[in-house]
Amino acid sequence: MEHINLKEISSAINELIKQRITIIITAFKEPKTIGKAISTFLNQKTKYKFDILVSAPDEETLNVARTFQKKHNNIKILKDPGKGKSFALNLAFSKIKTDILILTDGDVYV
Repeated sequence: MEHINLKEISSAINELIKQRITIIITAFKEPKTIGKAISTFLNQKTKYKFDILVSAPDEETLNVARTFQKKHNNIKILKDPGKGKSFALNLAFSKIKTDILILTDGDVYV
Protein backbone atom coordinates (compact mmCIF):
# COMPACT_ATOMS: atom_id res chain seq x y z
CA MET A 1 0.00 0.00 0.00
CA GLU A 2 1.34 3.43 -0.94
CA HIS A 3 1.61 6.12 1.67
CA ILE A 4 0.43 9.64 1.15
CA ASN A 5 3.39 11.97 0.86
CA LEU A 6 2.27 15.14 2.63
CA LYS A 7 5.44 16.98 1.63
CA GLU A 8 4.64 16.43 -2.06
CA ILE A 9 1.04 17.49 -1.56
CA SER A 10 2.11 20.61 0.33
CA SER A 11 4.61 21.48 -2.39
CA ALA A 12 1.97 21.07 -5.11
CA ILE A 13 -0.46 23.30 -3.22
CA ASN A 14 2.19 25.99 -2.78
CA GLU A 15 2.83 25.93 -6.54
CA LEU A 16 -0.88 26.35 -7.21
CA ILE A 17 -1.03 29.34 -4.87
CA LYS A 18 1.57 31.09 -7.02
CA GLN A 19 -0.60 30.80 -10.13
CA ARG A 20 -3.13 33.41 -11.13
CA ILE A 21 -6.78 32.36 -11.10
CA THR A 22 -9.64 33.67 -13.22
CA ILE A 23 -13.11 33.79 -11.69
CA ILE A 24 -15.78 33.91 -14.39
CA ILE A 25 -19.12 35.28 -13.24
CA THR A 26 -21.93 34.89 -15.75
CA ALA A 27 -25.03 36.96 -15.11
CA PHE A 28 -28.26 37.89 -16.85
CA LYS A 29 -30.49 40.63 -15.50
CA GLU A 30 -28.93 40.44 -12.04
CA PRO A 31 -28.08 44.05 -11.16
CA LYS A 32 -29.34 43.53 -7.59
CA THR A 33 -27.09 40.54 -6.88
CA ILE A 34 -23.96 40.93 -9.03
CA GLY A 35 -22.39 43.43 -6.63
CA LYS A 36 -22.60 41.03 -3.70
CA ALA A 37 -21.29 38.19 -5.88
CA ILE A 38 -18.24 40.27 -6.83
CA SER A 39 -17.73 41.49 -3.26
CA THR A 40 -17.65 37.97 -1.84
CA PHE A 41 -14.47 37.34 -3.81
CA LEU A 42 -12.91 40.76 -3.22
CA ASN A 43 -13.44 40.52 0.55
CA GLN A 44 -11.75 37.16 0.98
CA LYS A 45 -8.33 37.08 2.60
CA THR A 46 -6.22 34.87 0.36
CA LYS A 47 -2.72 34.45 -1.03
CA TYR A 48 -4.15 33.76 -4.47
CA LYS A 49 -3.81 36.33 -7.22
CA PHE A 50 -7.04 36.45 -9.16
CA ASP A 51 -8.93 38.22 -11.91
CA ILE A 52 -12.70 38.46 -12.08
CA LEU A 53 -14.34 38.37 -15.49
CA VAL A 54 -18.00 39.38 -15.48
CA SER A 55 -19.91 38.25 -18.56
CA ALA A 56 -23.41 39.64 -19.09
CA PRO A 57 -25.55 40.81 -22.01
CA ASP A 58 -27.60 43.47 -20.19
CA GLU A 59 -26.41 46.99 -19.42
CA GLU A 60 -27.95 47.15 -15.93
CA THR A 61 -25.83 44.25 -14.68
CA LEU A 62 -22.76 45.47 -16.54
CA ASN A 63 -23.10 48.97 -15.05
CA VAL A 64 -22.97 47.56 -11.52
CA ALA A 65 -19.90 45.51 -12.46
CA ARG A 66 -18.29 48.62 -13.98
CA THR A 67 -18.54 50.45 -10.65
CA PHE A 68 -16.36 47.71 -9.14
CA GLN A 69 -14.03 47.75 -12.15
CA LYS A 70 -13.30 51.45 -11.54
CA LYS A 71 -11.93 50.59 -8.08
CA HIS A 72 -10.28 47.22 -8.81
CA ASN A 73 -7.93 46.68 -11.74
CA ASN A 74 -8.38 42.90 -11.56
CA ILE A 75 -11.99 43.07 -12.75
CA LYS A 76 -12.70 42.69 -16.45
CA ILE A 77 -16.03 43.16 -18.20
CA LEU A 78 -17.26 41.14 -21.16
CA LYS A 79 -20.50 42.16 -22.86
CA ASP A 80 -21.77 38.93 -24.33
CA PRO A 81 -24.36 38.91 -27.15
CA GLY A 82 -27.09 37.26 -25.07
CA LYS A 83 -27.02 33.84 -26.72
CA GLY A 84 -27.16 31.86 -23.48
CA LYS A 85 -24.84 30.77 -20.72
CA SER A 86 -22.89 28.20 -22.74
CA PHE A 87 -22.13 30.81 -25.41
CA ALA A 88 -21.10 33.32 -22.73
CA LEU A 89 -18.76 30.80 -21.10
CA ASN A 90 -17.15 29.80 -24.40
CA LEU A 91 -16.63 33.47 -25.22
CA ALA A 92 -15.07 34.04 -21.79
CA PHE A 93 -12.81 31.00 -22.18
CA SER A 94 -11.46 32.50 -25.41
CA LYS A 95 -10.42 35.67 -23.55
CA ILE A 96 -8.58 34.26 -20.54
CA LYS A 97 -4.98 33.19 -20.21
CA THR A 98 -4.91 31.42 -16.83
CA ASP A 99 -4.92 27.69 -16.21
CA ILE A 100 -7.12 27.73 -13.12
CA LEU A 101 -10.77 28.77 -13.47
CA ILE A 102 -13.62 29.22 -11.06
CA LEU A 103 -17.08 29.39 -12.64
CA THR A 104 -19.98 30.97 -10.81
CA ASP A 105 -23.11 33.04 -11.39
CA GLY A 106 -24.20 36.56 -10.58
CA ASP A 107 -26.50 35.41 -7.80
CA VAL A 108 -24.08 33.01 -6.08
CA TYR A 109 -22.19 34.16 -2.99
CA VAL A 110 -19.01 32.27 -2.20
